[in-house]
Amino acid sequence: MTAGSVLASGLAVLFIMAAQATAQENHAFEVLNVANQTYQGVDFFAIEARLPEDGQSGSENWCKDYRLLCAKYGLKPTGCGEELMGSVPDVDRCVTEYDSDPNINNVLGCVPADGVAAVAGQAFTSATVTSGNSFGFYRCSTSYCQRGIVESQWSLTSTSEAFPDPGDRMVYTVCKGSAAVRCPMLSAPENGAKTGSNYYSNVVDFTCESGYELDGDASTTCQVDGTWTHPVPTCTALQCPEVTGPDNGAVTPTDTRSYGDVVRFTCDAGYELDGEESITCQADGTWDDDAPTCRDIDGCSPSPCAPLATCTDTPAPRIGATCTCEPGYDGDGAADGTGCTAVHCPEPTPPENGGMYGHSFSYMDEVKFYCNRGDYVENLPAYRLDGAATLTCQADGTWSDPVPTCIPKES
Repeated sequence: MTAGSVLASGLAVLFIMAAQATAQENHAFEVLNVANQTYQGVDFFAIEARLPEDGQSGSENWCKDYRLLCAKYGLKPTGCGEELMGSVPDVDRCVTEYDSDPNINNVLGCVPADGVAAVAGQAFTSATVTSGNSFGFYRCSTSYCQRGIVESQWSLTSTSEAFPDPGDRMVYTVCKGSAAVRCPMLSAPENGAKTGSNYYSNVVDFTCESGYELDGDASTTCQVDGTWTHPVPTCTALQCPEVTGPDNGAVTPTDTRSYGDVVRFTCDAGYELDGEESITCQADGTWDDDAPTCRDIDGCSPSPCAPLATCTDTPAPRIGATCTCEPGYDGDGAADGTGCTAVHCPEPTPPENGGMYGHSFSYMDEVKFYCNRGDYVENLPAYRLDGAATLTCQADGTWSDPVPTCIPKES
């Protein structure tokens, strides 16, 4: 049957559906996908949907939500078949109170979860369909038809694997019959997503990924003539503020600032970045970091100088440093050169009639002097120092005082 003939044959029914839709309450199912599917000679309308996070029905109970879900497509819910009709009152109530259409020859079985899973599995081949997330009507007593989905799992059998956590809230069900009219399938906008199916009166909602905003209508509705009320919108990237290059540096590229774009910074010769080398435009229209600055490269970090040397940075645009040995040390000061060695003072000559302690004559070394004390037995005279008893080797390679002399002690 062509799309035109389907539309013509279903038009009268659809106008009735449109009138009914205004009076219907809302159900809490988020419909994601639908398909007509024949199973064991019976036509079914398969639905892939998501349960709400709180597990609460949109109407007074989940049995009514299931009826409203199928009624949106001009169809009836189904479940346990004719085999139990008239013998189990709770099954009869699914028909009398919630408009269930029993299957010919009980093709779904009772409990219907396995049969519904078989139909939905054929309709949605890429989905994970099990008897734990596929439901039809089982028993519709007041105690089973509740607002909470957990309390309703004996009426809508079964949703136990879909809710609560760690279930993904994905469920599958069927309505009896086939839906007639649908609009062309819509693609999600680039960098966006859509929810909803393409059957008459269904609404498709559009959203954009983080970092993008909608340009156009956020939703469109499938009309009775098989057309959508609005075109698919586009998702345009958010823009971050313009970035300029740092002093003594540059930024590239200069014309890029949309969500996800990256700009990079460089510095002129003799300078280095103080901050991040690159920044990225975020989903909220701000950069993920501040633009860096360019600072003079510190030739003394790390220091190229040897111990006992002072490092002096060479200003930009030149790169490098000067090493200067501390006072009292000689050499080029470089760690990979001669380094810094202590200055040597000339070796002192001990005074006549005296002597000297000390055999090292480098910077900061000390030598001490003494005079002969004499010997009464051998009749040797005694002497005393005339001058400093201790001399220190100074930074300029000279001793702190002249070498003292030894003069006779007065008796």
